[in-house]
Amino acid sequence: MRLQKDKSVLKKDLEKYAKTLVFDGDPMEQAHLARKRKLELENARLEKKNEILELELQEKKKLYISRTDAELARAAVLSVYEAVMKNMVALSAGKWVKAVSGDARRVGDLIAQVLDDMAEASNRLADMSDFEVVFDLEEMADGPT
Repeated sequence: MRLQKDKSVLKKDLEKYAKTLVFDGDPMEQAHLARKRKLELENARLEKKNEILELELQEKKKLYISRTDAELARAAVLSVYEAVMKNMVALSAGKWVKAVSGDARRVGDLIAQVLDDMAEASNRLADMSDFEVVFDLEEMADGPT
């Protein structure tokens, strides 16, 4: 393209230069495809944002429990269960020995007694009104001290 002394371009020179350019397809179609792609990306971004907002709403409504909260609750229940079982064994050991009078041939009776006591301990756990599990979210966010 030829520039004039004042750095301007004549229309005929510009048209001549434009004819030498090679376009890959219709420029309007390219613009349309670019807009379409931009809209698709925006739509995907909004769908992801909506998914996150839905999860936050469900969590607020207590319809969804985060994995961390579920794992903490499970750990709390298991620690209570373990403590109850250990306590049951400590309190029942004498009863078990007495149940079979120290006779190894009565192991079946011993097993039956142990299973009965475990069932009783499990039933006590089923009534969680005796327990209150409280999570201090601020303390958990700060990490272990």
